[in-house]
Amino acid sequence: MRDTSSALPTSQARDTRAWKVMPNIRGRGFLLALLVITVAVALYAAAGFLIAPHILERKLVALADERLGEKLTVEKIKVNPFALSIEILGLRLTEGNQPAVLAARRLYINLALLSSGFGRGWVLSDAQATVCKFCSSSARTAA
Repeated sequence: MRDTSSALPTSQARDTRAWKVMPNIRGRGFLLALLVITVAVALYAAAGFLIAPHILERKLVALADERLGEKLTVEKIKVNPFALSIEILGLRLTEGNQPAVLAARRLYINLALLSSGFGRGWVLSDAQATVCKFCSSSARTAA
């Protein structure tokens, strides 16, 4: 095999060698951007799937106690940050030793992000309750 680089004029031979040695900056920038986006999506997913349910449960329990003066218990909360949905399983709102004021086996809420807009408030695209029981104060006193 013949070495073709020696057949080239010296200026062209230097350029090809420099091209091979010089790092591809565009490729590095693309990989860096891809890495940053991947890490951001992974952090968003971890915060949404793992951290948000615990924070949401604590906030809901505290809010029910503070504003309603009643005890809220929740079996499990599932949050999907990509679908912007919350599923609450085993929701019970009780007042003291009385029967539950509100009980739901499953409560599902889905937020419509594009319909919500900025400053217009939250718009729900879907809300479902499975086996939901509501007990009024007159029914509780009769029982």
